This record gives sequence, C-alpha cells and structure tokens, in this order.
Amino acid sequence: PGLAATIASVFAEPALRGRGFAEGMLRAVLAELRGEVQAFTLFSEIGPTLYARLGFQPVPSVDVLFEPLEAKPDVEWVAQLAPAPPPADGVLQLVTTPERFDWQLVREDFYGHRLDVHGARDGDDAITWTAYWKAQELQVLTYSRPTEKLLAAARHTAFRAGLPRVRVWETTPVPSGKRASRDDELPMFLATPEVRGWSHIERAHWA
Repeated sequence: PGLAATIASVFAEPALRGRGFAEGMLRAVLAELRGEVQAFTLFSEIGPTLYARLGFQPVPSVDVLFEPLEAKPDVEWVAQLAPAPPPADGVLQLVTTPERFDWQLVREDFYGHRLDVHGARDGDDAITWTAYWKAQELQVLTYSRPTEKLLAAARHTAFRAGLPRVRVWETTPVPSGKRASRDDELPMFLATPEVRGWSHIERAHWA
C-alpha cells in the first residue's frame, strides 16, 4: 500500500512549444514527489515519446465496443463503485476512490444530465459506468469481472439513455464485443523498481 500520483493536462502555449518547457515542468514535478509516491501514472493523448524520455512505460490498451441492448437483464441496479479486486504481488493497481468517481459524475452533469443508475451487481460481480454525452457513449468505469449479464446491464442503460455505443477499457479479457487498439489516452506509468507493471487499468482512473 502507498501513494501514486496521476499527471493530467500537460500544456504549453503554442508559441512556446518545442523548447523543452513541458519536459522541464514534468521533471520538476517528478523530482519533487519522487520520495513521497511509489508510482506516477498518466494517460497520454500525444503518443508515448515525450513521456518515455522521462522513464514512463506505455501499457498496451484495447477498447471493446458494444451496441445498445433493449432487453433488460436481471441484475441489482446500483449507483456506487464496484469493489476493486485484490492486487497482484508486485504489480501496481490503483484504488478507485469516491473522489475519482465524483469527477466522472461532474463531467456527466457538465455535458448533459445525470443518469438514474451508474452500475449493476450480479452476485459477487459488479460493474459501474457514466455517460459521456460529449462523445455520445456510455463508458464503463470499473468491473470486477466482465460477465455477459453485467455487460448487458451497461448496454441496456445506453439504450435507455439514447446513447449509440458502450465503451469498455479491457482490463481482463472481455468475452464479446468489437475490439480496437487504443492510441489515444494511452496508459503510461513510472514506478519504483519493486513494481513490475501496472494491472487493472480502468476508465475511472483517467484524468
């Protein structure tokens, strides 16, 4: 257990780009926090090159897309986060906090309106989601296991909301859907030598 820092919204004015200012700012942040956290994460929208120079490692990422589903599955409908599965030894796993989930809900409100449900449970398995009205899709935030019934719950919610697509960031293998490699919002991490990799990368962690 420990702390991780997520870097978001790296920006340089257009007239100042290409002169190393963004890289310099990032190096300063890393130096300032290195003794306090055991990992840094970010989601790059500009490819891996800049961040790789700072020691960040890209993580292969795949989107799985689904169409809406009219049929309503028999699940328990909830509005809270799914519990995170136990971490693998030596592998970085971020804990999804209520504050992180709130950020997603604020974005949902900003671009549209609040859904009446944000998740479902089926026995010990659970899934959560939010509507990203700007992109016209339901985005799955967390899942403990991507069962067909829980995926159907997300798809039915998209149908009720009039959203044409459900997007899942594949963390563990998703049994169906249309898979596509993701080169935007590319997960990258920089960690201590004891951390071998980053597992269970979920949409809720995006910032």
